Amino acid sequence: MRNLFVPAALISLALGLSGCDDAKNKETAAAPAASSDSAPKEGGSLIIGITSGDPLAVNPIYASDRTTLTIMQALYAPLYSYNDGKVEWGLAESLEPSADNLSYTLKLKPNLKWQDGQPITADDVVFTFNKLLDEKQHSFFRSMFMFGGKPVQVSKVDDLTVKFTLPQVSAAFVGTLVQIYPIPQHVFANESDLEKSAKNDAPVGSGPFKFKEYRAGQYYALTRFDDYWNGKAKLDSVTYRFAKDSNSANLALQNGEINLKMVDPQDVTRLQKTDKFNFVVYPEGRLAYMTFNQNVPAMQSKALRQAIAYAINKNDLVTTAFTSLDYAKPATSFLTPDTLYHSDDVDQYAYDLDKAKALLKASGAPNDLKLRLAYINTNKTQESMGCISSSS
Repeated sequence: MRNLFVPAALISLALGLSGCDDAKNKETAAAPAASSDSAPKEGGSLIIGITSGDPLAVNPIYASDRTTLTIMQALYAPLYSYNDGKVEWGLAESLEPSADNLSYTLKLKPNLKWQDGQPITADDVVFTFNKLLDEKQHSFFRSMFMFGGKPVQVSKVDDLTVKFTLPQVSAAFVGTLVQIYPIPQHVFANESDLEKSAKNDAPVGSGPFKFKEYRAGQYYALTRFDDYWNGKAKLDSVTYRFAKDSNSANLALQNGEINLKMVDPQDVTRLQKTDKFNFVVYPEGRLAYMTFNQNVPAMQSKALRQAIAYAINKNDLVTTAFTSLDYAKPATSFLTPDTLYHSDDVDQYAYDLDKAKALLKASGAPNDLKLRLAYINTNKTQESMGCISSSS
């Protein structure tokens, strides 16, 4: 059922707030109830409801918002990915470290094609990394491939082989590399600003579905790419329909105007009562987290930051925001359980008001200290987490 790649990609994207301890999320997807015959069939279209706005630059080295990531993961293919700690090869068929772990040799699968029919080669991988490492291109991925102020060196060995040379050993490199989806050199070679390039308006990717049409504020339509390396998808097309908010998308789901959408935990019970939908709950593999702005003088105090962490009852926060611990749970690390090298054997910040008060006093913060917490108030779970965090 290769077509399942698309809805899975949709639902497995980011939920972000700003924390010290984090909540690991599970997402809930709702779709009209299926018939008893669950065998995959050829053909058909899937319409997915999107409430996070229009895509920004549909280009893998810039994609960071939920909508763009959702669409991009159907348009482009990764080098490889991890599922339950096991590698799943994408465009690549192997990645071999050197004996000293200072270099890695990546081998591409043969006979790969871009969606315009051009071959995918090592030149495309090298080009992608040269661009994301170029400060002038302003890709946020650049910092992930800088070590001690020095960039990873990426070179072509032959048409299907790329060598990565690291300035120093990095346990994070293999896990970081999964985030990179190569872009086509022949499309972007003459573009001075890749983020603002018009080439992003009709992208040429490597994924199971290719660009068909985009209408701002309405929809983004894809059609099947028959030469996809992993075999053509079952579906003929996938369309992402944009709704102004969650309530509008839920109404479209009930009216049969869309086939699938991510459901906020607060809406699950109401939609379940209609007996019209199937629900799938699965780990999102993301964190909701609070970030301290240390440009604010008060937040430069470690004791104050620790006091805030101890003052937040994370069980209450998760239950309030997600309605149940079935949908999320407090995290012990900035790494989710599906991440390489995850461990619960770390210092944890369990709810402890006495510690919070002692640390607040030790921080020297004034009694009338006021802090501002920013969150996305159009997201129900983020708004709930923001409100309970502010009141802690």
